[in-house]
Amino acid sequence: MRAHQPERPRALAAGVAAVALVGYGARACPTAYVGGDSNELVAAAVAWGVPHAPGYPLWTALAHLASRLPLGEPTWRVHATSAALHAATLFVVTLAGAELAGSAVAGLAAAAALGLSRTFFLGSLYAEVFPLHDLLLAASLWLALRLARAPRGGGVPPVAWAFVVVAGVASAHHQTIALAAPGLALLVVAPLLALVRARPARLAGLAAAFVAPVALAAALVVVAASRHPVPSFGDVHDLASLARLATRADYGGLLRASRHGVEGHHAARLVAWTSLFASSVGVVASLLGAWGLARSALERRLDVAAVALVWLGTGPAFAVVNWLFAAEGEERLAFAERFVAAPHVPFALLVAVGVASAPARAKVAAGWLATAALVVAGLAAVRGLD
Repeated sequence: MRAHQPERPRALAAGVAAVALVGYGARACPTAYVGGDSNELVAAAVAWGVPHAPGYPLWTALAHLASRLPLGEPTWRVHATSAALHAATLFVVTLAGAELAGSAVAGLAAAAALGLSRTFFLGSLYAEVFPLHDLLLAASLWLALRLARAPRGGGVPPVAWAFVVVAGVASAHHQTIALAAPGLALLVVAPLLALVRARPARLAGLAAAFVAPVALAAALVVVAASRHPVPSFGDVHDLASLARLATRADYGGLLRASRHGVEGHHAARLVAWTSLFASSVGVVASLLGAWGLARSALERRLDVAAVALVWLGTGPAFAVVNWLFAAEGEERLAFAERFVAAPHVPFALLVAVGVASAPARAKVAAGWLATAALVVAGLAAVRGLD
């Protein structure tokens, strides 16, 4: 069953993003932050250097431009990029939630569930690469939903080009976007195959649109490293050193969050991840997301199944295979919290489905009531975060 097309919620989404930008920006870290990789990333942004593998060239270039804006101190400007990127993520999630649930109010509920979750809120206040990843994941989901519903026939719709380019940018930025690929594939493989079958020559153009951002990211690493900045991880000077940086060969490999792995059983890692995620999203959002998933399973909606698969891939599956998550130690769990942000994005869309699953006569009132509950619970949860 396909959700009906929502009213245009762009003004609502813009309002959400504006409020978030002001709220996050006002609380953004004003100086050095000792958590995670923030200090290294700030240094790399200001100097346009190469941070730890895989180098994050797109984020570094973007943050470097932000550091040169004539507003506040350079360190704060880099921290504030996270506020801006997460505000943009909420803009997209509002649109995606409305697209998926067929209700602008449901899109607002999705933004409230995401924007006021502990991990997402805290990640908006200091420099990290994850806010750009969250934005690109949200954009990929939104565009995939639109592509799946686009009329077939004729030329290549703009949304197809947009999805392929964004997927390329996401792949160039953070390799964990691959965890979302199975869910996204449920939405986009059929329409993309239809386009290519109608005219096989389109495959080359679509492939080039995907590869171009990846090539640009590699070029940015080479240019940045050639300036001999500090930091310059990996000493990139040829194709071999560029490949080692991209594959994280000197930083633990593709299945570790850092060069220092954490031992632990798969079940223990999953329990640790579940604890972090549940405490971040809160009781209200958890119930709404689970309700939306259950109702949609009964309706056999492919679009919601795809979103749920993205959540499973970026969340529980990532926890099971990654060495980062351990069942004990507050310090380790606090370090791991940064890696729990991505699944908040698809889960927020499941919240939108839950909000929109109310009976038709009560849909609008229930939507506003659920949104209000999410806002109240969320504000109480993040009030003391700094």
